Amino acid sequence: DWLRGSAAPAAGALATLLAAAAALMTVALIGGFSSVTSLVEQIDPGAAGLVALGMLSLVYVPTLLLWTLAVLVGPGVSLGSQVSVSARDVQVGPLPGFPPLGVVPEAMPTWVGVLGVVALLAAGVVAGVLVRRREPAGAPWWRAPVVAAVAGVLVGLGVSTMMWVASGGMGPGDLAWAGARAGETGLVAGGAVMLTGAATAAVTGWRRYRPSRDDRESLSAS
Repeated sequence: DWLRGSAAPAAGALATLLAAAAALMTVALIGGFSSVTSLVEQIDPGAAGLVALGMLSLVYVPTLLLWTLAVLVGPGVSLGSQVSVSARDVQVGPLPGFPPLGVVPEAMPTWVGVLGVVALLAAGVVAGVLVRRREPAGAPWWRAPVVAAVAGVLVGLGVSTMMWVASGGMGPGDLAWAGARAGETGLVAGGAVMLTGAATAAVTGWRRYRPSRDDRESLSAS
């Protein structure tokens, strides 16, 4: 029952994180558009090659979205042994000639870290509110915070699994592996949702379980 009750809140929290990552990825693509076009010009794939390159880029959109999420929540991603990108800093080295990677900045703006914290807190609040709204009548006061915490665990497992799927090789040598630290990313995302969600569920339920004015007067009279 607790697991079923936490599934929808976990999905809501995960959707919130992915929406924030999509917004960041959109801003990055707009800001790095000149770098992307420069890479395309360097490759000079021709008309047919340009179509194929565009289709390949579209295939990688889900992977890029998950990598953006990893950057947003903190641990970041590694592109080979010489390139790493996180919300704190960027270590730039040779990148593969894949146009979408042209959005990798030389330095990470400070507002990205702030956005990551806001996204994590918002995801936890969403989970806590959804848990409280779906709470069955007559449930004890501690049930909602526990279910919200379970939702955080599900978010952590889901994020870790997605990061693991979105990681792998991009080429020989230094590019034999590229992707996110699945365990760390899931731990950060799941832990934030667990704590914030449980706190939100507890705070929003306090009014429900607080004695009414009539009840307090009755108790004081007795």
